[in-house]
Amino acid sequence: MFFFAFPIGSSYKPCIPFEENAVPPLDTDSALQGEIFPRQDIPQEQLRNLGEALRRWFTRESQPDGCLHDYDHKSLALLLAGELPAPVALRHLETIQRICKLKGILPRTEEERKHASEAWNSTAGRTSGDRTEMDKLMARRFLWFHARVLDPARVAENLRRAVPAELIERVQIGGVDWNHL
Repeated sequence: MFFFAFPIGSSYKPCIPFEENAVPPLDTDSALQGEIFPRQDIPQEQLRNLGEALRRWFTRESQPDGCLHDYDHKSLALLLAGELPAPVALRHLETIQRICKLKGILPRTEEERKHASEAWNSTAGRTSGDRTEMDKLMARRFLWFHARVLDPARVAENLRRAVPAELIERVQIGGVDWNHL
């Protein structure tokens, strides 16, 4: 049996794991988030090569003396299989569907789905053919990582040494393009 004690007034936030390999939460004030955007036009073999290079980097930098706290395991698995990471919207779809099912708010018939879609489009002030900035954001394909260190230049330099730049569209570290670090 395990017991955990936290001082009264501590800033403990429980971790709800959505994946088998979930890690304890990282204090967002001391974390640096990064996104790696693979090129969308590269063949499967190059996607696998990129996945292998990232796997080695993630593994090395996740060690106690490395700079990473956590990384995107699911998207890495897709790259290793020769596929692009899933769009952001699809990553969250399963969770959203599970919540809707629990709350009993999923449309059950085709007519209910059509009505829900029309209601969404009218409240969002758009037609189904419009591409908004949110649509573009939700279609993005990238791998995320959280760094333990607050030095984005160090993280960028480690990543540059490990990954073939010609396979990367761009990298954002702490909201800054790695070319500007």
